[in-house]
Amino acid sequence: MVAYPDYIDIRKIGINRTGLTTGENCRYSLTINIGGGEKRLICILMNPSSATESYSDHTVNNFIEYARNKKYQEIIILNVLPIYSTNVASAEKNWKDLHDKEYHEKKNLKVIEEIISYESEKNDIVMATGYVSGVKYKEKLREIYKLISKNEICSVTAFKGNEKFFTEKYCAFHTSRKGDFNTFIQNPFKFTIEYDKSKNNLTLKSSDQKRFTFANINIRA
Repeated sequence: MVAYPDYIDIRKIGINRTGLTTGENCRYSLTINIGGGEKRLICILMNPSSATESYSDHTVNNFIEYARNKKYQEIIILNVLPIYSTNVASAEKNWKDLHDKEYHEKKNLKVIEEIISYESEKNDIVMATGYVSGVKYKEKLREIYKLISKNEICSVTAFKGNEKFFTEKYCAFHTSRKGDFNTFIQNPFKFTIEYDKSKNNLTLKSSDQKRFTFANINIRA
C-alpha cells in the first residue's frame, strides 16, 4: 500500500466493496475526485490490488496522475475481476477460491453498467485489463464490452505493446506488464465496440487510423 497523492482529498473517495470482515474481499468500484474539468475517466483494469479509502497502490496512483494531466474531474476504477489480489497468479487462485462467484460477478457487472451509463457523454474509458487464465476471463471481458456498446461512448482507449494491440485476442495490455508507466501510455490507440444482438456477435473496430490500425476483431459467441 502507498499513500494517495497530496492533492487527493481522501474524505471524498467513494468505494463499493464487500468482505471487510469475511474472506470474500471484493471491490467493485473506486471513485476519486481530482477537481479538473467536467469529464470523468473510467479505467477498467484487471482486479483490485490494495487501494482503499485510506491507502492507494502504484497502479491507481499512476492513473490518478494520468487523469490529472488530462484535466479530468474524477477517475473511477473498475475491474474485470472484483477480487483483491496482488498479481495474476493470486487473482486466478483467489477467484477460484471465492464463494458465490456468480453473485459477485453479477454485482460487478451491475456496478459497471450503472457507472458507464450515468451521463455517458461525460465518460472516457481506458481499458488496461491484462489477461488471467483459468477463470473464463475473456467471457467476462466480453460481457463488459457488450455493456459499453449500449452507450453513447464514441471510442475506448487502450495502449499498444510489443508491436501488438491486444495481449490475448481482445484483452488490452495491463500497465504492470509493461514496466514504466510513462512508457506504457506512449502508444495509445482507440477502438469502437459494436454488438449485434441478433447474431450475438461483438466486433472491435479501429477508430484511430492516423497512428495505428488493426484488422477488425469479430468476437463470436
